[in-house]
Amino acid sequence: SEEEAARITFDEDGPVRVRADPDRIEQIMANLLDNAVKFSAAGSAIEVSLVARGADAEVRVTDRGVGVPEAEQDRLFTTLFRTSRTADVAGTGLGLYISRRIAEQHRGHLRLESSSEKGSTFLLTLPLATPMPQG
Repeated sequence: SEEEAARITFDEDGPVRVRADPDRIEQIMANLLDNAVKFSAAGSAIEVSLVARGADAEVRVTDRGVGVPEAEQDRLFTTLFRTSRTADVAGTGLGLYISRRIAEQHRGHLRLESSSEKGSTFLLTLPLATPMPQG
């Protein structure tokens, strides 16, 4: 919705090129943003950032949501896992599992970078596309 979109800010330091299937990367981003919206208070900020670091593009999605208990963080990307803090929110428990698999198929990675009761940051890394040789 428009209201949800207004919560999301995007920060990038210039265009970044990766070699990837745009539909699959869109699937990862849709899942991360959907989770951020579902698991945080209405109207709270969601920040997306994109930077090139070394040979990778790094995309971070940060919310002000309920967070993931430390004891559950290792299982967050397993199939059908739902954190105890989101039992009342609809979902299949497949989104992060599938998203991580897609990232790995692109020689990238998806992980929970940090989480507390104040929110979570997910980090998606994808290899930068190498520039085409000249001539």
